[in-house]
Amino acid sequence: MRFIYYNRLLLKVSSVAVMIYILIGFSYKPVTAANIAAFGDSITEGIGSTTGGYPPKLAGSLNLITNSNHVVDNHGKGGEATAWGNGRIHSVLENKSYQYILILEGTNDIYFGLSLESTQYYLEEMINKARNLYGVTPLIATLTPDARPTSPANIKFIDTTYNPLIIEIASNLQVPLVDLYNAVVRDWGVLSDDQLHPNDAGYWVVADTWLPPLKSLIEEEEERTDREEDEIDGEDDEIDEEDDKNEDSGGSSGGCFIDTVLIDLDNVIR
Repeated sequence: MRFIYYNRLLLKVSSVAVMIYILIGFSYKPVTAANIAAFGDSITEGIGSTTGGYPPKLAGSLNLITNSNHVVDNHGKGGEATAWGNGRIHSVLENKSYQYILILEGTNDIYFGLSLESTQYYLEEMINKARNLYGVTPLIATLTPDARPTSPANIKFIDTTYNPLIIEIASNLQVPLVDLYNAVVRDWGVLSDDQLHPNDAGYWVVADTWLPPLKSLIEEEEERTDREEDEIDGEDDEIDEEDDKNEDSGGSSGGCFIDTVLIDLDNVIR
């Protein structure tokens, strides 16, 4: 009788570990540098500035204090009312993966005669689209002053109508509120050359006012990501410990093992 011994090397990997590594590779994405969209009208665009308005100033300050490489893209469009911004927001958020959007719109609604109800609707639509369609965290700001004596949007009108509306929207939809109006109104005479758009000094104040709440959101997201990573590492450690126990006890639920197969060639049916 002739016997041939075949040694088969069988590798058995825990299915739980495989699933965890798949999730890490395809779903887990640490937030180290955020893409931020500055969205609004001419004040976001930077009219009145010689250095690009507030977005580059905000990016510089944010990166300096966080030691990171966050990007703040300028998506301001002069003369835009909220109705047009609500339509334009799709093209902005579809073309790049953003984590945050800074919304500053509403002043032109006054000039074009949009009702407060219309402004509320379009601002809420922009917030909901950012969150629900694109997974982007919105922040919203109160409007800066228009102190021109003949303007329909004079300082009291903005302060007593549109800004209270924006504050209410932020509260109802739980959106971080950035109070640009109160940050600049006291010194508006020197922070704006035309009494409508900030000058470079004014845009520095605008950038510095966006900075704290945006920084807090980024840090909260990084802390959440770190916690998730720690939880995944802890699960990996538990799996490794369980596999070690199985190997020590000679179990077959994990690890590698050798299976010897004996074949009687004389009794093989040809």
